[in-house]
Amino acid sequence: MAPIRGGDMSVISENKLKKSTCEQMYVELEMSMDDISVAMGVNNKTLYKWKLAGGWDDKRGELQAIERAIEKNLRNALNKGLKAYAEKPEDKDLQSLVSLLKQFKEKNKPSQAYKDHILRFLDKTTDFLLERNMSETANVFKGCVVDLAEYLLNRA
Repeated sequence: MAPIRGGDMSVISENKLKKSTCEQMYVELEMSMDDISVAMGVNNKTLYKWKLAGGWDDKRGELQAIERAIEKNLRNALNKGLKAYAEKPEDKDLQSLVSLLKQFKEKNKPSQAYKDHILRFLDKTTDFLLERNMSETANVFKGCVVDLAEYLLNRA
């Protein structure tokens, strides 16, 4: 086995970062494989290999199931709390419960820090593409960013 030269390590690190970013785009942002391929400049075959080997579909499904369960349980708890509160509006404990449930629901909306993280990611991805003289891919990526931004705003 040939020793790894310094330059080869940066390629390995770039590929790991790219793979991790693609996984995050698929699992957490629920982007399509085609959109990820275009945005990240990764061949569809490579993406599908990563997806299969990394169990991305399972991770995406688990995340969606957790989000649905949390939303359902929160809705049920809020409904029960509101019904009990309607029967006894003077009950301070019920007032506190309803207030806490409403606060919890608000906390689960994407925070400004999350939105800032997404913006930094998009900036770094664009910089990455431009540094590698991939201006055509960067332009396609910029076009996708508008759709992605709209998606994220609707998800919020």
